[in-house]
Amino acid sequence: MYSIGDKVVCAGHGAGEIVGIGQRESDGLRREYLTIAIAHNDLTVMMPADKARTRLRAVMSAEDVERVFATLRSGRPRMPESWIARSRRMQDMLGTGDALELAQVVRALALRDAAKALPVGEKQLMVKAQKHLASELKYARGVSEAEARGLLEEALGRRIAEPVPA
Repeated sequence: MYSIGDKVVCAGHGAGEIVGIGQRESDGLRREYLTIAIAHNDLTVMMPADKARTRLRAVMSAEDVERVFATLRSGRPRMPESWIARSRRMQDMLGTGDALELAQVVRALALRDAAKALPVGEKQLMVKAQKHLASELKYARGVSEAEARGLLEEALGRRIAEPVPA
């Protein structure tokens, strides 16, 4: 199914590369695990291989990249006006790991940020969505993380958010 070196997207974490496949014992059962190095941070995810079918997907295609860029350039995505409902909706979209949904979150928050500075919670959400999207774009386009962020900036027509200090 998956091999070392495969580029994959792990919902909730972003894109990464399978760097290992091995056996581990968990709850008295010996299972095969995939080790995935996530691109945009120093995170390593170990996932049971039998769960990979539902929790991993291939990096987006060239056609999907163009759809993502079109979404980033498009008008305002439909989002709830209430901060609580909007935040919940965006968190749900981020959790899917779907590139088009990530692009909608980034676009919606970038537009809100351009109109009025975002509150810290939304700013952090925007940074997270941008990192996940850039990590996948890095593999889909075969570019560096910095170049992927530049492509996002270009599509948005502005400088993308910087991480919020802790």
